[in-house]
Amino acid sequence: MEMEEAVEKASSFLTKSGYPIHKLMSIKFDKSKNEWTLKFDVGVFMSVHITLTVDDATGRIVAYERP
Repeated sequence: MEMEEAVEKASSFLTKSGYPIHKLMSIKFDKSKNEWTLKFDVGVFMSVHITLTVDDATGRIVAYERP
């Protein structure tokens, strides 16, 4: 999977989860786990960070973290 595909999958997940406004803050690929980790700011008036992990082979969201 290319980086753009991982961003599309994560962005689509956030939109469907009730976060239509989101800004990508960082993206990293972990070769040992074969996973993309994406950090988004979903806050409207203040920063609210969500971290998503996308499996490179399947394109599925395998982790979701929100403080």
